[in-house]
Amino acid sequence: MAASTKPLKLPVGVFLILRDLIRERIGFSFEDDKRDLLAVKLADRVRALGLPTFLDYYYLLKYGPDAEAEWPQLTDALSVQETFFWREFEPLQALVDILIPRQLALEPGPLRIWSAACATGEEPLSIAMALTEAGWFERTTIEIWASDVSSTALAKARAGVYRERSFRALPPVLRDRYFTSEAGAVGFVIKPLVSETVRAAVANALATPGDVM
Repeated sequence: MAASTKPLKLPVGVFLILRDLIRERIGFSFEDDKRDLLAVKLADRVRALGLPTFLDYYYLLKYGPDAEAEWPQLTDALSVQETFFWREFEPLQALVDILIPRQLALEPGPLRIWSAACATGEEPLSIAMALTEAGWFERTTIEIWASDVSSTALAKARAGVYRERSFRALPPVLRDRYFTSEAGAVGFVIKPLVSETVRAAVANALATPGDVM
């Protein structure tokens, strides 16, 4: 069925039951003033499935035989996968200079750091680079775990290939130190010595994180 180009309207009543279902299933929350935002994010999925209304989409998610196949698609549609290396430098600096020394003073390692909602991997890899630069991996055992509700985002993180946009805040010297420009790769590839410190898992509201990289 061809997808319609007619604007889709999300009535208040449908918004409420749809947003509650989404929150219960995958934890995404949309306040009352975010109705238009939810409509924009889901409109392409509704059209792609050839459905006439958001109410039909709700019934598909709630009762449809293909609901389990659609939830990952919806999750990707709602996920914000825009990030970049060194995006939050101050927290990285605090982790390296304050939090880790304080934790090790209380209890010797090993340490485990969890990067929740890691998107396409720039943030946990930034943590790994910051720890490497500070020499922490030489002083104690540290594991970095990264999770995201979007399996598509994690697939990109596992690939470890990043375009120029991801490096807009990272000093060029660090890009050259931790990434290579390989023939045939569309972008820069993270070196194994960094990527091997990060384990990634798909996390969702109904299952224990699995599919470890």
